[in-house]
Amino acid sequence: MMIFLKAGFKLETSGTKTYWSNQEKMKTFINNILAPYFNKKKLDLKLPPSQKSLWQIDAWSVHRSKEF
Repeated sequence: MMIFLKAGFKLETSGTKTYWSNQEKMKTFINNILAPYFNKKKLDLKLPPSQKSLWQIDAWSVHRSKEF
């Protein structure tokens, strides 16, 4: 379940007994938050859509899997 707040925050439960991320939540984050952010910044900066973006993340097991 994802909750949108008036301030622009998006809250989503992991659906697990812990707060840790999983494959589904990482995909949701990338598709609904990170990629749109990068795309908006490219527009704001008048950069071409082909401009590369860099995302530096921690090396958690969910980030190192083949699926991700």
